[in-house]
Amino acid sequence: LCDVPHPADEGAGGQGLTREEERGLLRRAVTASLGRFSEQTREIFCRLVVDRESPTHVAEAMKVSVGVVYTVRSRVLKRLR
Repeated sequence: LCDVPHPADEGAGGQGLTREEERGLLRRAVTASLGRFSEQTREIFCRLVVDRESPTHVAEAMKVSVGVVYTVRSRVLKRLR
């Protein structure tokens, strides 16, 4: 799999998804599968996992502690397993 090029890197003129489109699809899929969680929990998890923001940045943006960010990630990953 490591040798398979990313679709956005193929340069095939419109074929495949851009990284931004891929991230949007992933965000929607994750959000849909986390329906039992609050909107804030889904947003924290998506920013961490999909958008790859740092826990510190997510905590500041969402006005929660870094501990809350780590707890959200842990709980969501546990539920997804």
